[in-house]
Amino acid sequence: GTFVRACEVRALGAAGAPVQERLAAARLLLALDPTSRQGLEGAARAHDLLGQRDSAAARWVALVRTGEDDAELTTRVAYALLEHGNSLVAESLAVAAESRFAGDPRLLDVRWITARQNRHWPLAVASGEKLLETDGERAADSAFFVRLVDAHREHGTHLRALELSSRAV
Repeated sequence: GTFVRACEVRALGAAGAPVQERLAAARLLLALDPTSRQGLEGAARAHDLLGQRDSAAARWVALVRTGEDDAELTTRVAYALLEHGNSLVAESLAVAAESRFAGDPRLLDVRWITARQNRHWPLAVASGEKLLETDGERAADSAFFVRLVDAHREHGTHLRALELSSRAV
């Protein structure tokens, strides 16, 4: 039964079925298997489309728990949370994943984006500096430098902001 339900959840999503129908199918699947990745993701996406951010976040976090050793899944979920207005949950997820996936550039990027969006300047500065150190493309990206300079300015590290400004020129 779970295989058929999982296929139904995917098919409804791919066909663009009404959101309530997709959510109902995902809930039926989750009633059979509460850890079904297709059910959790289907429900999370439906809740996002309905603007139910708290319910969506709970489903996304549950989805990550089904594969805590999967950096790709964690990254995908963090971006989904970020995209639908759950930047605090996305940041928390990315920070928690740091110990499991140390140095993963995708999760570092999520931390950088969410910390700036949430105005957590110490984390934004640390993440931005780490990106500057490890990602050669960032060193050539003037928009990145502007954001990093702004994060340093907001954090109160004005001399580093000035140094980065002059380096970017």
